[in-house]
Amino acid sequence: MDSNQQPSSESSLQQADESLLEQAETLVWALLDDEIETADLKQLEQMLRDHDAVRQRYIECVQMHFDLHEHFGAPRETSELDIPKSPVLGMLGDLRPGTDTLPLAE
Repeated sequence: MDSNQQPSSESSLQQADESLLEQAETLVWALLDDEIETADLKQLEQMLRDHDAVRQRYIECVQMHFDLHEHFGAPRETSELDIPKSPVLGMLGDLRPGTDTLPLAE
């Protein structure tokens, strides 16, 4: 086997991981655009619980969303800055120490 080639099982795993991340990213953008369906939100929440890579992609998308709003958005009142906009982002901060339990999972 050529040293630049990967075994097919490793390649398949990478493709599956990339597919999962693409699906998660689609759901994250739907959430951030306030267009996510209830079933999709539950799926995204489960993906966030189960996969470190999905959580990292979520953070990247939220950061990009925030940066774009900061750059292109209209100036906001100070009081608007204190209002959380994303239920999933807020939920990620509520993981109970030593568990993978989120408040909505109860």
